[in-house]
Parts: sequence; C-alpha cells; structure tokens
Amino acid sequence: MNTPLSDIVNGLADKSNQVVLDASVSKVSDSEFQVSIGGGASFSIPHNWFFTLSVDADATYFQDQIVRSENTIEITLSFPGVTAVQLAPAALSLSTRLNWFWPQPLQSAIRNGTADVTDFKFSATPTTDWSLEGDFGYPQTLAISSYPTITIEVTGSNYDSIATTIAHSSSVQGTFLGIKLQGNSSSYSHDVKTNAASSSVTITMSPPLQGMGDAVNQNVAWVLGASNYFPGTGAKILASRFQAGLALRAKRYVKK
Repeated sequence: MNTPLSDIVNGLADKSNQVVLDASVSKVSDSEFQVSIGGGASFSIPHNWFFTLSVDADATYFQDQIVRSENTIEITLSFPGVTAVQLAPAALSLSTRLNWFWPQPLQSAIRNGTADVTDFKFSATPTTDWSLEGDFGYPQTLAISSYPTITIEVTGSNYDSIATTIAHSSSVQGTFLGIKLQGNSSSYSHDVKTNAASSSVTITMSPPLQGMGDAVNQNVAWVLGASNYFPGTGAKILASRFQAGLALRAKRYVKK
C-alpha cells in the first residue's frame, strides 16, 4: 500500500468530499424491482440484489411493505470521505534480487508467442487469460469512503404505518448490492420523519461513528471502485463497484 495511513485516515474524515447516489425504485413483480439511477434509464433487478431493509425479525420488510405498486420510493446514498488508495506489488530489484514483481518478461513472452526470437518465451503454452476479461490483474487504485448515510423517502397511502413500524423498531438493518450496511460490528441508527401534506415518510439511516484511534487498522471503509492493472497487457481499466456488482449479478441472473 503506497498511500500513507495518515492520508487515508484524514481523507475518510473529510466529510465534504462525498459521492451521492440517487435511485428511484418501483415494483415489477414479487421478485424484481425497477431501478433508475440518477434519472437514467430504468432496469430490472432482483430485489435482494439491490437494496434490502429488515425491521426487527421481518427480513423482507422493504420489498413487502415499502416497495408497493402504489408507492413512490426514492433512495439516496451519501458516501462521505472519498479517498484514493494506491496499491502495488513491490517491484523486483535486479541489483539486489529483492521482491518479485517484474511484468516485462511476461509481456514479452505474450507478445512473442511462438515466434523464433531471442527473447523471453513460454516453455509451455499457458492457459491463463491475460486479457482485460481475464482474472490476471490486481487493484492499482481503490476509491474508498466511509460507510454511507441512507435516506429513503416513501410517498403513498401506507406512509404512516411505515413510520410507526420503523420508529418503534429496535433494529433496522439494510444491505446494498448484497453488502451489509454496518461499520465494524456496530449497527446503523435510524430516524423517521413524516409529512402528512405529501403523504410521505422519510427514513434516515446513519452509520455508526468509527474512531480513528490505536486500532485504526481494524476500521472498515467502503470500496466505491477500483482502477485495475493487468500485467499481461500493461493496461488499466476502471471499474465502479456499483456497475461491476450489477453486471456480475445480472450475468448470474441470466444463467438462472
């Protein structure tokens, strides 16, 4: 890790540097949501792959009680403290023979193939997929943040019932893209406000405060995306965690 720990800690503490994701959610069926991100084109996704909200012992409260066909649902996720973290294997030193990472021979062998040249070549044809579609790569830059604050605004006839249930619950847990919303082992707190004039309720879920003390290496950050490096091609590719997560899950969904 090439970014000093102090820079990471200070970056995560800077709440002014944030990424905000706005999503509109509607019901397609008992198993699917229709989702639009930032006002863009809508797409269908299985409900438990996008966002879930369990209230006390009711693990399906969000899809059963909130995402109803007659309701309008807006979800805002605010990721504060966006920080870049640089990563890389320790490069080989030809003079000291320390470390191991030396991609140049690999790239030469891939380029040379079976050509009759005086250079690096594979002694046996490898089965590794060196391309950007393969898995021979590593994260070079991570975009991380503190865990998000989630705001859910529901407009509909059952808004008051939702407000009462959430306000009197002892535990409200959520997941986003299949990842549990909590920091370390602490749970989110929740707050509820209603607006009778618009028949709406706003649920705000706030992450637990994480101290940056002696156990700073045990604190948890959220990975928003990565710049991945593929040594076989010498190329980089940017991948949003949100986009990559949806693409992966969409492929799985098609296979089913």
